[in-house]
Amino acid sequence: MELQTMTALELSKKIRQRQVKVADGVKEVFDQIEKKEGKVHAYLDLYKKDALARAKEVEKGIMDGIYTGPLAGVPIAVKDNICIKGKKTTCASKILENFVPQYNAEVIDRLEKAGMIVIGKTNMDEFAMGSTTETSAYGVTRNPWDLEHVPGGQCTVQDVCLVVYTVTVCVCCAVQLRDLARKSILRSDSRSVLITA
Repeated sequence: MELQTMTALELSKKIRQRQVKVADGVKEVFDQIEKKEGKVHAYLDLYKKDALARAKEVEKGIMDGIYTGPLAGVPIAVKDNICIKGKKTTCASKILENFVPQYNAEVIDRLEKAGMIVIGKTNMDEFAMGSTTETSAYGVTRNPWDLEHVPGGQCTVQDVCLVVYTVTVCVCCAVQLRDLARKSILRSDSRSVLITA
């Protein structure tokens, strides 16, 4: 099975069985981003160097029994309205273009404790006010199946990351971590042909 077709749980299982290295999953994501990002524009910021360093740390942590959860070693993309210490968080707005938080959002701390690897921040509508990324100060994200269309839905770009870049998990917003917004997901499904479970 190729890495780009694996689910998050399949990838994590292969990593725990030592059939796949954590860095291989991370490299595969960045390979896909390099091939397609110019046309799709899903990311506002990428952390390749940090992600590869984190992959080594997580690999060792898995072997040492520190990271034992079902998503250890899995790459993840984070919407640009979730704070990561030392990384720009713009909410896709020029107003916050230089905002660098000195703290992590709770969800980031939990993802790190789970052994996941943040690969970058994704585009969104400015301050999450919209469903197409057309209000992003940094440009529109394109539907991966038809570049003339928007992906659609509250988690527009996260769906694109799942479909195009082999990112197996994306964090959209705190509300959807708790209770996925069915209407938003269905709108995204209908535009990007994403099936969620």
